[in-house]
Amino acid sequence: MQHKRWIVLGLIAVAVLALWPMQAQASPQRAGNLIANPGFEGAFTAQDSKTSVGQGWTAWWTPRPATAPDWSYNHPDFIASAGCGSVCDHRIHSGGNAQRIFQYFGTYQAGLYQKVNVTPGADVRLTAYGQSWSSQTEQPQNVSNNGTHMHLKVGIDPQGGTNPLDPRVVWSGEADALDSWQSFEVFARAAGSQVTVFLYSAPDDARRKNETYWDDVSLEILGGELAATAQATYPTATPAPVAVVPTAVSVALGQNLLVDGSFEGPLYIPCTAADAPPWQHISCEGLDLHKVEGKREYIRWDTVQVPIGWKAWWLTPNTDHGSSDFYQNHPNNCYADAPEGCVAWHNPEFRDTKKIALGPTRIHSGVNSIKYFTFWSVHQAGLMQTVAVPAGSTVRFGAWMHAWSSNQDGREEFPDSYLSAGQSSMHFKVGIDPCGGENPFSPSVVWGPEHESYDQYSYFEVRTTAQCDKVTVFTHSMPEKAMKHNDVYVDDAELVVIDASGVVIPQPQPQAQPQPASPSAGQPAVVNSAPAPTALPRPDGAQVHVVKAGDTIFGLSLQYQVPMDQILQQNGLTKDSLIHIGQELVIAGATVTTPTPAPAAAGSQPAAPTATSLPATAVALKEPSGKTQLCVRAFNDANADGVMNSAEDLLKDTLFTISNETGKVVVAYTSDGQSEPHCFTRLSPGSYLISIEPAAGAQPTSDERWSVTLDQGTTATVNFGSRLMDGPSSSASESSSAIGLVLAAIVLGGGGVLIYRQRRGARVA
Repeated sequence: MQHKRWIVLGLIAVAVLALWPMQAQASPQRAGNLIANPGFEGAFTAQDSKTSVGQGWTAWWTPRPATAPDWSYNHPDFIASAGCGSVCDHRIHSGGNAQRIFQYFGTYQAGLYQKVNVTPGADVRLTAYGQSWSSQTEQPQNVSNNGTHMHLKVGIDPQGGTNPLDPRVVWSGEADALDSWQSFEVFARAAGSQVTVFLYSAPDDARRKNETYWDDVSLEILGGELAATAQATYPTATPAPVAVVPTAVSVALGQNLLVDGSFEGPLYIPCTAADAPPWQHISCEGLDLHKVEGKREYIRWDTVQVPIGWKAWWLTPNTDHGSSDFYQNHPNNCYADAPEGCVAWHNPEFRDTKKIALGPTRIHSGVNSIKYFTFWSVHQAGLMQTVAVPAGSTVRFGAWMHAWSSNQDGREEFPDSYLSAGQSSMHFKVGIDPCGGENPFSPSVVWGPEHESYDQYSYFEVRTTAQCDKVTVFTHSMPEKAMKHNDVYVDDAELVVIDASGVVIPQPQPQAQPQPASPSAGQPAVVNSAPAPTALPRPDGAQVHVVKAGDTIFGLSLQYQVPMDQILQQNGLTKDSLIHIGQELVIAGATVTTPTPAPAAAGSQPAAPTATSLPATAVALKEPSGKTQLCVRAFNDANADGVMNSAEDLLKDTLFTISNETGKVVVAYTSDGQSEPHCFTRLSPGSYLISIEPAAGAQPTSDERWSVTLDQGTTATVNFGSRLMDGPSSSASESSSAIGLVLAAIVLGGGGVLIYRQRRGARVA
């Protein structure tokens, strides 16, 4: 019977192991790999409250430009990939860990870098495994559903710099790598004793899940045939850095250097020589614009009206129908002999947008923007401007653009008829020629990433280093399909000098800093962009708070842990009072003499105020786009603090009802839990009351009534929190533990049966 005892003991051991936390084995470092901690198996180091990276690595991300929307250019979370059990077991390529980067409902341009010592002139190869998850839904886990392009790639700076946007960085090809691991590879030749390797990811658009995972990075010095393979990717020697002598041009950091970047100024019509590109302008004075001996010597572009300071450019269509390659060389028309699939190219028409009153807004801010379009044809075109800058400075060019591309004419009675449909790509992007060249087709132009934007403005950006004392900026569009309407709108362009890196790169901490205690066990820490509020003492002993953007009476009562009606009484406010930025509010400690109310009419009783009848007040902020709008959002306030944080999800089935100052309901909206914040953009300036009905089974943690006054060109946002009372009771790790317990019960139960049978057999014997 001895062997049966061993069977029982073995099964018990299996049960114990099922309950024991699994310690992943570190994957071995490849021979010749120069990367420190290539598999992210070492301890993770905190750079700040949102950033924890594998030892040896440094996180980087691009900060949000002042004019970019709040869902873009986020500082994403950097954490270890391990620890989420079977939910994301395939988010580790090998070993027991990987680096995870993620952002909820937003985009980022971010990654990791590491500086490595090498032999100068060595041929090196960088490889890494990357994977992404982009989805509008949480379920199913690990499956991208209606995601966006993720733009993963790896790069090497041959000179050891730490700016991932430096044009010297050599990049691999890009890939989305959705839901599966993909290998990325790039070669370079070291220009000094150090090179820097970069891991890069950048989602195009906001989604519920925009996550990136990196693992198993390798940097190797190559020799023999491998070195020859690497050299074939850069047949000429790496050029030495361009030596530039800064000129006397002096500009303030962040100053917009463009002439009329907002396209608000007067327009002009250019003239050119007939045999010159259309952007090489000459004075129109005294020109003979008629044909001379059947040929035109000068052209006045009557269809091109652009603001002073800007030039229009486009690819000139081929008008020689008799040429043998006419249909392969941008034909201006598709004649009867055209092959199937012929697409005509036309010169765009350029004009302002002041008279466009119907359909989606065509102006991002101010009273004008620039529009250019082709009709039943395609184009490659844009705007350009040359600007003096300090040589050697780092510059950033950004612009807001969107398209209307459709085969349907817009009709006033059908608002949806103004929406785009059917276009495969507009190829929107912006670029900079670092030496001021004015050829948009030159290989020296540094282009930013492409992404689509239909019927609403999106921000496009590019950065580079000025190699001369001037640069030229370009916008670019090139529709693929010859739709009836191929319209492009551009507004609020900006060229600024930025600091040397333009990227937030936190410095390593010399030692671990003590972390503040968690406010309550089991609840996620709240990471707010603003510091915790502090009430300032006043000579009379009162504690006062200076109103900031986003403050509400209800929110302040939560943050200072005082009754809301106390704040109202201390400041002589009523349920209909509004607060404004910069206003001082007494939180506690002062005695306010409130006006004596007028005598009540005979037989009447004053209404007793109740906390629930006092609405919070939303602060309306100046909106850069010039729109007047009210935005609403409902979220699951898991920790019931009244403040939405990155760990708390949007909540559906919450009803927002908007009434004007007369009490008339003007609009209502029920949240879907995915597309919020939802903005009402057609409200007139005035005072509004927002009444909120929580979703079924949800308990409010925010006020259910809000009031706001919208001035022209202001935006107010109401975030309504409620707490689901019947939420999920177990996490993924708890599920794993439950499975382990079940397995243990089965095994131990089986052991009990064997023991019972063993003893019974002994008695029978």
